[in-house]
Amino acid sequence: MKLTFALPALNWHDPQQLPPLHTPAFNQCCRFGRFVPQASNPSAFFARYLWQGSLREQALAALGLPAHTPALFASPLWQQMGMHQMATLSGNEIGISEAEAAELCQGLTTFYAAEGWRVYPYRADLWLITLPALPHWSASPVLDILGQVDGTMRAEGQDERLWLSWQTEMQMWLHNHAVNQARQHRQVPPINGVWLWQDCVGEQEANVLTASNSVWANAHCIDAPYDWAAWQTLLAEHSHAVHHAVIFLDDLLTARHTADVWAYQTLLQQWEERFFAPAWHSLTTGQLSQLNLASDGAQGGVLHIHAKAHWAFWKKKRSFRGSLNV
Repeated sequence: MKLTFALPALNWHDPQQLPPLHTPAFNQCCRFGRFVPQASNPSAFFARYLWQGSLREQALAALGLPAHTPALFASPLWQQMGMHQMATLSGNEIGISEAEAAELCQGLTTFYAAEGWRVYPYRADLWLITLPALPHWSASPVLDILGQVDGTMRAEGQDERLWLSWQTEMQMWLHNHAVNQARQHRQVPPINGVWLWQDCVGEQEANVLTASNSVWANAHCIDAPYDWAAWQTLLAEHSHAVHHAVIFLDDLLTARHTADVWAYQTLLQQWEERFFAPAWHSLTTGQLSQLNLASDGAQGGVLHIHAKAHWAFWKKKRSFRGSLNV
């Protein structure tokens, strides 16, 4: 069986910032693997593994709406301006509840009733707006604007001023809403921004068993296992033989978005024990035919390790320091 670990945010933007990483099995993968570069922004990476086709069409279908309905996504956010950058966290990262999302979507539907809008909480952290006609602009998917950004990202197109006007208006509407007052009382980040975008088309392969802990995983994915033993149980319970599987874990995203090197270190060393060490053992004993490690970013790509790769004893030892391509 071929197994791919798809790990967004694995490649750290500045490896020199990282504390020491104790990952001996992962280091072996880096030593004996063959890296194939494939630069990828986060949305393209998620779309490659977690869904097939138009995400907007899937949302419309899940909500029982006709596929031709004009619609766009609204992603609720927490944003904070700094001296030179803007920090942005997703609705999932700040823990928006389903009840909060339902209340805010109902309020926005009322607020924009004259424009013919209706706002649906497709997920607590991802809302769908139906409207009379699609505006003429395009904006990056929300996955591409999270973290420490320069704050200059905008929609492009004929109606880009309308996009900015809507976002600003919605931000002002959110500012004094009772939901945010309650969040302030609980000392949790407010929902103080919205990112409007239109779609993201997925390229998930058919006949690949995908396990993921991401809110972006579609209905064809199964829940990610806690560790290697749980993964073996899932495989044993599967109804037919698995030739290629993907374990997609997005736990590192928040560490990237908040520049938390210690959270990055902790997660990677937990994965070493729970996944990488037993996976390396399975590879060297022939239980796996191939192990792949994939990540996104400008230095993104896939590290391919074959079952007999460890026989190349002459290869120089490597220690993973925040980039697969080193």
